[in-house]
Amino acid sequence: MFDYDFVSLGGYVLDLYIPVPEFPVEADRTYRVLGKTVEQEAGGSVGNITIMASRLGLKTTTVAYLGQDPYGRHIHDTLQAEGVDVRYLEFREDLYTPLVVVLSDAKGKHSYVTNLSHGNIREFPDTWKEAIKRSRLLYVCGYSLLDEGAAHNVLEVMGFAKENGVKVLFDPGALIGELHRLPEALFMSDILIPNEQEAVMISGGQAAQDAIKILHERFANDLTVVKLGPKGCLFMGKGSREVVHVEGFQVDEVLDTTGAGDSFAAAVAKGFLGGQPLEEMGRFANAVGAAVVQKVGSGSKLPTLDEILEVMENVQSRG
Repeated sequence: MFDYDFVSLGGYVLDLYIPVPEFPVEADRTYRVLGKTVEQEAGGSVGNITIMASRLGLKTTTVAYLGQDPYGRHIHDTLQAEGVDVRYLEFREDLYTPLVVVLSDAKGKHSYVTNLSHGNIREFPDTWKEAIKRSRLLYVCGYSLLDEGAAHNVLEVMGFAKENGVKVLFDPGALIGELHRLPEALFMSDILIPNEQEAVMISGGQAAQDAIKILHERFANDLTVVKLGPKGCLFMGKGSREVVHVEGFQVDEVLDTTGAGDSFAAAVAKGFLGGQPLEEMGRFANAVGAAVVQKVGSGSKLPTLDEILEVMENVQSRG
């Protein structure tokens, strides 16, 4: 028996949201944004998907080291408030919690400045093994492969999960050109969820419809998904040669795309664990993404389940 549906592998970052009036932000200028405040959120891909998994009703836990600093404490407290079991989070004085400064304008555009390294996955302690063995699905983000030393431990975690019958969901992330040992991670994935640009790069420059076929055949995943943003998503299930395209939802105004892909992946995890048909899974995941982009912020600012269901009821799909 499994105690958890979903376990995520750190590293966490703190998102620091700073509103700007417009882009580009120029050097040697001072900007004032009246009525706006700087906000901090438990963010990064891991923070967003972990919070959304819990909001979607999955029994969720996480394994990670956090810096013994205010950023790490904020992440811990936010996850705990979201119903995530935080017993496997550990504070360490020899580590720092990375910070991502998110500059965001009123049109939903944003830019990031970060000291991200993800070298915090330095070990694979027995407590993490316990958490993974008690879970149905492990989430791993490609950013965890940015650090060469951490990549070895990440692959060990993924291998341990597979040896114990735990499914592995892998999202390569935007920095795939900088990741260490990416091919090994792709082969260890049971669920692979790149976006369109990432799928094209991994497949060697093929268009999305061909790219998903190449990835699905090459890495023999149980489920391969390509995120297409407002155009929806592509799915291929185990043993299938057919690509399923699920249209996205029409959104009147995009306020912020931060966390949309991560939240989409949480919905896919829920659908996969629940045995949903691909079309149904895709429609729900698209609704999650559409709900996210109509709000500003990540972490605790992500939409609730009620807000997602409202999108499904009131917003038309592009098909």
